[in-house]
This record gives sequence, C-alpha cells and structure tokens, in this order.
Amino acid sequence: MKYFSRIELDENHPDVQEAVAQSFARDAYGDHQFLWQFFPAPKGHPRDFLFRRFEPQGDRRQALFYCVSSRPAVSPHPAWKVATREYAPRVERGDRLLFDLRVNPTQAHKREGKSRRDDVVMHAKKRLLAEHGLARWGDLPPGERPSLYELSDQAVRKWLGEAGRDGICARHGFSVMDDLRVDAYRQHRIARTGQKPILLSTVDLSGTITVIDPERFTRALLFGIGRGKAFGCGLLLVRRARGAAYSRSGQ
Repeated sequence: MKYFSRIELDENHPDVQEAVAQSFARDAYGDHQFLWQFFPAPKGHPRDFLFRRFEPQGDRRQALFYCVSSRPAVSPHPAWKVATREYAPRVERGDRLLFDLRVNPTQAHKREGKSRRDDVVMHAKKRLLAEHGLARWGDLPPGERPSLYELSDQAVRKWLGEAGRDGICARHGFSVMDDLRVDAYRQHRIARTGQKPILLSTVDLSGTITVIDPERFTRALLFGIGRGKAFGCGLLLVRRARGAAYSRSGQ
C-alpha cells in the first residue's frame, strides 16, 4: 500500500515559530532530513518516500511538500498540517493527464572505457564545444552559441525521448504532448560535513502526457522517475484535466 500526503505549515498556529525553528532546511538534502520526522523509523531504515517541495506562493509564506510513501505521514508538531490518504492510482491506456515533475536529468556515457553518468545539459554543452574544436564556451561564435535555456530545453527533450525513439518517457509508459515546458534548470552544490559536496542538477517539467503503458506508468507514479530522489526529484504529480489537485488519477 502507498500513501499520498500534503504537508504544510499552519501559519496561524500559536506555536508556529517553534515549528519553523525546528524544521526548514538550507537545501534539498536538508529537506530530505527534515521530512524523516514525518516518517519516523529505526536508524538504518531505507528511505521509503518520495517528495516534492513547492516554494511559497500567494498568501502562503512557507513551503509545502507533497509525498508518496510506504507509510502514512504523521505530524511531528501541531503546527504542521498533514493530510494523508491511501494512494492507488488507476489509469488506462490513452488517458491524458496534466503533470508536474522535477527531475535530475542524467545519462550514462562511456569515457575511458568506463561508464560515467553525466548531466545531459552539460554533456550537450561539451559535445557542442567538441564539434567546434573549442575548450571554452565563450569562444563559440555568438550565432552558434545557444542560451542556457535553449540548450537545456533541447537536451532534456532528447533525454525524455523523441517520437519513435526510446527515452525516459517510453520506459515509464507515457508520451509528452506539444505543450511540454522545460523550466528552471539549476545546478546544486550541497555541502556535507567531512565529505565531498554533492553535485546535482534539476529541471522542472510540466504539460500534458498520454498514458501508453498503464502498468509502467503506475509504477512511475508510485516509485518515481530518475535519480536524485533523496533530493526532491522524481515524484510524478498528475491530475485529470478537469481536476484541481495533484495525484487524483482514478480517485
């Protein structure tokens, strides 16, 4: 059984400052550590939840989180509101759904006889430089140097999978429509005490998708897509075109 949860702060709660002082993190790794409070488990228990953070918007001054987990979420403090329900999405081939997804777009490539996993945007950048026999991005002629937005848009679309070609979409049982948006490409450097920093890239995708393999697609909803899941990536949020809330498929 899986559970879907919405976690947000009650900003009118009398002890809200205490709750905030105990919680908000400096980065995605901190979010991951913070959310363990809602899924308490013995030390060494494997992570069994996906999450997505949404920044403050409108009248909401604090972030909110959506989670899909193997256990119901429980609030660690009265100021945190937790709405949890059983999550058993039902989809059929041909269903069209609105979606929102933050992913860590990486792909394996052979280098020096070994398989390396690269950020697809940076890989596209290096390949373009190699095609021109150049070492620095600034040396590319302006007319042949795409903006970061153009580069990330093209690289991520190719990673998702073009028509008739294998890609992330086909592996997870869906295709993307023409309204696909590729936004907010970011590179993160997450510091860790006594360890090397974690380097991570993320991109936000949204638009409309069509289900082509219900079994694969359902698995993607329950277990996520791609890497970086401990850092808020991979949770596929969907809603019916006429719905108003995420992850309402078949509910």
